Amino acid sequence: MSWNSASVGNGSHTISAQATDSAGNSAASAGSAITVNNYPSPTTAITLRANNASGLIGTVTVNTSNTVASGLSVSLVELYVDGALYATPTADATVAMLVTLARLWHVAC
Repeated sequence: MSWNSASVGNGSHTISAQATDSAGNSAASAGSAITVNNYPSPTTAITLRANNASGLIGTVTVNTSNTVASGLSVSLVELYVDGALYATPTADATVAMLVTLARLWHVAC
């Protein structure tokens, strides 16, 4: 019997087995802890046109550059401001987000 570990996410999992005989009797194995690490975690970087500038007002473009393992694509990019989710644009290899800073007087980069 084989199992494709790509069917679950990276991290800790428990596998077990159950056998049943023709009389309907069954028994389960003890669980076996495994760690799946099929793909490395993606990386992301953020840049602003005026990186670390103070006094930004209006709408500024926030660019992200995202890298994923070969054969995978970026499925989600989220922008957080002061730890709170601000925007979730459609993901792309390079994502440009327009951020209105009227109520956000700074963006920590």
